[in-house]
Amino acid sequence: MPAAIAPPAGLSAPLRLADEAAVFAARQCADRIEAGIRLLTDPAVPRHETALAAFRFANQAMALQRRHTAIGRLRASPMAKAREDGGVPGPGRVHGRTERFNGLVR
Repeated sequence: MPAAIAPPAGLSAPLRLADEAAVFAARQCADRIEAGIRLLTDPAVPRHETALAAFRFANQAMALQRRHTAIGRLRASPMAKAREDGGVPGPGRVHGRTERFNGLVR
């Protein structure tokens, strides 16, 4: 990263201070992101395997959460409620009776 970024011309002192603080914070974030990427991608970095295992675990947990949230939404939908009440044929059902009893499923 460049050592210094000149603030835009014509900024008042308070805005210049805010500009400098924002650039400083952004650089800190960028440095942390870069270090995290290096940790996950470079096996030579100490604790790489542990960090990579934790990263993968977190990704699996988030994927499960997304899946459970989507399933919960489907279960809460009006169509699902109607199926539970027997008003809408669902998979394996024809007019409220299972296909097995209609001779359709063997």
